Amino acid sequence: MEKKPVLLKMPLLITRGQLVFPTCDSLIEAGRPFSMKAIKASKEGSSMLVVASQKSPDLDSPTENDIFEIATIARITTFSDLGNFYRIHVSGLTRAKITKIFKPDAQNNFYLCNVILLDDKIQDKKFCEGFTTEIINIIKKKASFRTKNILLMNYQH
Repeated sequence: MEKKPVLLKMPLLITRGQLVFPTCDSLIEAGRPFSMKAIKASKEGSSMLVVASQKSPDLDSPTENDIFEIATIARITTFSDLGNFYRIHVSGLTRAKITKIFKPDAQNNFYLCNVILLDDKIQDKKFCEGFTTEIINIIKKKASFRTKNILLMNYQH
């Protein structure tokens, strides 16, 4: 039996190129009015929001096409009101795919979005094991190379 995707409607915090990853903590500073209002709405509710990056950091008012559709659901862990902007720490919880973005309007003067939770399970375990082994071998070679260079540099004085 196939699992039915979970659809959630949540405040959307749009960043200018900053990414938040699941299981990672991030510091975000937000100064655009719609971003500050999304943070405030989140704090008044569950303290959870969707963090997505816009494709071009130069845009002040991004449209749905200007925002990456893969995002992270995050929980606000600390909040500071610094006057012209908010500084928040978020903890990334899970990846999500944005299916619809609702622009700010008279009722909600911040972005909202519908998201579907994404499954973070590894699909191809053999590929991942091989890839991990290759990365470890590269790191060992680089570490060995750097150690030899450091020793040589010490003897050249």
